[in-house]
Amino acid sequence: MSRKVKRCNCDNLCCTVDSGIEYKTFDDGRITQATLYGVADNLENMLKRTMQNSKYFDYQYCTAMLPNTYVAKAKAHPHDIEIGAFNPDTGMDISHDRVMEKYHKTFDNEFVKVLSDANQVVARLIHYACKKGIDISKVKSIDTWMEELEQK
Repeated sequence: MSRKVKRCNCDNLCCTVDSGIEYKTFDDGRITQATLYGVADNLENMLKRTMQNSKYFDYQYCTAMLPNTYVAKAKAHPHDIEIGAFNPDTGMDISHDRVMEKYHKTFDNEFVKVLSDANQVVARLIHYACKKGIDISKVKSIDTWMEELEQK
């Protein structure tokens, strides 16, 4: 079995100092495995970064959690082994793509749950303000905030 470790290079900054991707090619040369590790806190860290400029909200705790490791494999067809056409680097690329797909699917699903929760909190605040007659006409809409963020 051979091993190789490298960093993820995706836009979501999946890999921190304590994380990475480990690749293993098993002795029969047919199976390549990618293990993404050290990513359990990524969603929480993203939320902390997002909320760091908030004046009135302080990030305390996130109940959304990700698994710490993800594993994916690529298996060569026996015919490729027989004719010597299997390339372990190709197997690493395939297993890399698969492990990142698993990770991003889970990350995105958990992110959507957090965003849905945040929207519900905003809706409750607006409902409360309207019910109590609090003037919120000077509060920027989400669309206005989005336009400002896109201009940066």
